[in-house]
Formats: sequence, structure tokens, C-alpha cells
Amino acid sequence: MGVKAHRMEILFLHWPKKLIFCKELHGNIEIAMKYQQLENLESGWKWKYLVKKHREGELITRYIEASAAQEAVDVLLSLENEPVLVNGWIDKHMNPELVNRMKQTIRARRKRHFNAEHQHTRKNRSIWNLLSGNVWLVLRSVAVKRFLKRLFS
Repeated sequence: MGVKAHRMEILFLHWPKKLIFCKELHGNIEIAMKYQQLENLESGWKWKYLVKKHREGELITRYIEASAAQEAVDVLLSLENEPVLVNGWIDKHMNPELVNRMKQTIRARRKRHFNAEHQHTRKNRSIWNLLSGNVWLVLRSVAVKRFLKRLFS
């Protein structure tokens, strides 16, 4: 009656990103969860996504009747400062056609959020830094001087 318990190895790599590998004795199962899910933060993103879609005129509720849809939207708008309740609203009222699109949007936003924490994964915005600083003013003045020099020479 020897029942072997499955041995699980869990490896956590740097926080807040974590990569989990689970290995069993009989076969390998790899579960990769690259970015930690933060419920409050992501609920706020979901709320913003749904409100944006509603303002763009897209149907965000599963209701066909306009009054029922408007009631559900009013409830959603009242949940702005209660992010945990947004998930309940989504389960109860959200249009099923939006589910995958919202998941993709939240996944991309989660990736950008965690990548922005580290310099080596941060989006390169050096050109914007150049254009926003004094460099732009210097370049403009040099161009004006060259133009005036050509004009009067």
C-alpha cells in the first residue's frame, strides 16, 4: 500500500515578478506565471476599461433592454472607489463578447506596469526626453541662425 506523494518544487525568482515551476515525480508540469496579479490594481484597470468602452458607445452589459443596461452601468459608475466590487459586477453584468478583449488589455497593462519598474525592461523614451528638454530650444535657435545667415548672405 505504498502511495507515493508527489514532490513539488517551487522556485520563486525576483519579486514582484515571479516564475513558478512545478515538477512532479511522474512527468513535468510547468506553470509559468510571469507577472503577479494585484487584485485592487487590476480591478481599477478593469473599471477604467469598461467606463472607456461605455463612453465610446460600446455595449458593455449583457442586457438588450436599454433601461436594464443603463441601471447596470450606473451601478458600475458608482463602484469607482470600490475596486474589489468591480469583479462581482463583471461576473454579473458584463457583455460576454468583451471578456477576451478585456483580458488581453489587462494582461498587456500588467506587463507594462511591471516592466516599468526596472530600467532594463522600461520602454526607451530617450527621444522624448531630448525633445522635451532644452535640447529642442538649442536646435531651434541653431536652425534659425542658419536660415538667417543664408537669407542675408
